[in-house]
Amino acid sequence: MDIARRKAVLAAMQFLDTFSFKDGVENYSAVFDIDDTLIDSYTKNVIEPVLELYQYCINIGMPVFIITARDIKYQGFTERQLIKKGIRGYERMYMIDYKRIMNENVGLKFEDVMNKRGYIKSRYRLDIRDSYKYHVLLNVGDDDKDFEGDIFEVGVKLPHY
Repeated sequence: MDIARRKAVLAAMQFLDTFSFKDGVENYSAVFDIDDTLIDSYTKNVIEPVLELYQYCINIGMPVFIITARDIKYQGFTERQLIKKGIRGYERMYMIDYKRIMNENVGLKFEDVMNKRGYIKSRYRLDIRDSYKYHVLLNVGDDDKDFEGDIFEVGVKLPHY
């Protein structure tokens, strides 16, 4: 059992249990990363404590979004993988369209876009706030890039192995 992940998840659940949701739970949202957050990149297994937090958010009626640095060309594969792992019910999954970004920014290389993925993820959280009108209450990830920007209330930083 992964004690550090379990502790982070329990702390997040306790936070949600005590949060007042003064505007109603449906006005808040949670954001989850995929790789090494919901799914272990090495084993390809679901990370059980994080899946429990994900399902907890769904069960209390909180809209959930997925923001991943995976390339949009793998959208079909990623959607099938999430379904197979029991990760369902999210509002939307944001993926990075590396090819489009490089085409729109002549001279930009793949590595340049990879270095900007934290910024891109923060823009996706901004879209959740501005387009969907949800306050991003919980942001769950394992990499510092998952937490760039200040468009979330509470960050749940998982250990990255």
